[in-house]
Order: sequence, then structure tokens, then C-alpha cells
Amino acid sequence: MRARVLAVVEETPGIILSDIARNLGITRNAATYQVRVLAQSKLLTVVRENGIVRAYLPGVRHSCASSGI
Repeated sequence: MRARVLAVVEETPGIILSDIARNLGITRNAATYQVRVLAQSKLLTVVRENGIVRAYLPGVRHSCASSGI
């Protein structure tokens, strides 16, 4: 599942959690868990932007103010 999450984020940098869930056919809670584990392992960068959580691969440039789920 984590490999699928990484593939979706690689395909769509800055994707929001609900879109990850929709693309993979999983619940938003499951997507949140998978993204959190990947972020803790430094395989994803998670950015909270105006209350919306976006996921990026490390090193991908983004214009965010704060990070974290």
C-alpha cells in the first residue's frame, strides 16, 4: 500500500489526502495513516496549507508555510 501511495504522490505532487484515498480506493483515515508513516520515514514531505494537507516527495519544491499532519 505504501508503494502505491508513493506512486500517486510522485504522479501528482501536492495531492491532498482525500484524493490519495479516492485514487487508491481506501478510506481517508487509511490514507492519513499511510502518509503519516511515510512522512515519519522521510519518504514523503507533508505540508499543511490553509488547513489542507498536501503530500510531496522529498526534494520537490512547494510553496508552503508549515509542515506536518
